[in-house]
Amino acid sequence: MNFTISNQDIIFILTINPSNFKNRNDNTIHMTAKVFILKSEIFLNCSSIGSNLFNMNINKGISIFSIHKTKGEGEVIVYNEITNTSPVLYKEININDFILYLDNKDNDFILNNRSNLYILRNSNFRDLKKMITKIEGYNVEVVRGSNQKAHLLSTLDLRLTAYMLAFFDLDFNKLNFFNGFNVIEKERYLPYMTNYVKINKKSHN
Repeated sequence: MNFTISNQDIIFILTINPSNFKNRNDNTIHMTAKVFILKSEIFLNCSSIGSNLFNMNINKGISIFSIHKTKGEGEVIVYNEITNTSPVLYKEININDFILYLDNKDNDFILNNRSNLYILRNSNFRDLKKMITKIEGYNVEVVRGSNQKAHLLSTLDLRLTAYMLAFFDLDFNKLNFFNGFNVIEKERYLPYMTNYVKINKKSHN
């Protein structure tokens, strides 16, 4: 099973404190996203990803949700039966069905999210924020994350880095080359563009 990821897509994982999620009432819950944007398109193989995850002792594997703004192509599940691989699930889903998936308590999103990675096709961070507003009936706001431990390497950072290494055959130099961090435009990663546009206009007057 092969698939591609474009530099117009946004790769992300999510985290939340489970106790905060279950104990809230009507207040909005903040869910932290960690995002990776490619410099250029890559071609991936599910079996290779499974093998790389196994070599990093991520035996639980990964569930990859490819989220499209148009109708999805259905679910494709790849469980590698070859020795020395971790399970990989790859699912194509349209954005409306994904929103319904998040809000359905039967899917136990908080538990399953711990091994999920999401690809929002042809999108930016603002699209991500607009998409995720309800999880299991709770109001949710996706944030970039900022706390007293922001200068420390978090488990969220480690998880996304491990997944990306699995995507790039455990080759750090290859991963570093395809990382779009230094070349992406502001509109791809800023949560809001209104203030930036106003400030940018004033600076040219």
